[in-house]
Amino acid sequence: MKTILTILTLILIGCGNSKNLTSTKKNSAENNEDPIGKFKVGVFEDCGPGGVENVTYKYRIGNWIFYHPNGQIKAIVKYKPIQTEISTRCEINEKIEFSVLDNDWKLFDENGVKTRPTEKMMNELTCVTQEEDGDLKIQYCFDKETNRVVHNIITD
Repeated sequence: MKTILTILTLILIGCGNSKNLTSTKKNSAENNEDPIGKFKVGVFEDCGPGGVENVTYKYRIGNWIFYHPNGQIKAIVKYKPIQTEISTRCEINEKIEFSVLDNDWKLFDENGVKTRPTEKMMNELTCVTQEEDGDLKIQYCFDKETNRVVHNIITD
């Protein structure tokens, strides 16, 4: 039922082509909603104790729909690709592909009423958290001030 509602919503608001959307895993451990959208995978080099290592990361592309735990749509957004840098432990930061929110986005409260973004909601929309190894997660976020992607290690 949620998929049918999602497709109808996209058609009604003209937010994008529904055939470009696929279901994804939950976007974070603290959220119960199941967003709809696609990821793209990238790789960058980082310097670690064992030398240079390739790190795989993911970022959102295209049209996405996020849901509140009660099933109401939380956000309808579009991500546009950018070329940027990521801070690494090497002497020179790596150039990578990432994505940022396009200006055409809509946010809704738990009752389906348009709303303004909260800091928590913007963090959810602009950051991607991926599980690396059981209790270890890495969160990749685009930082407008430094014009680069930053990443944080999160442990449970």
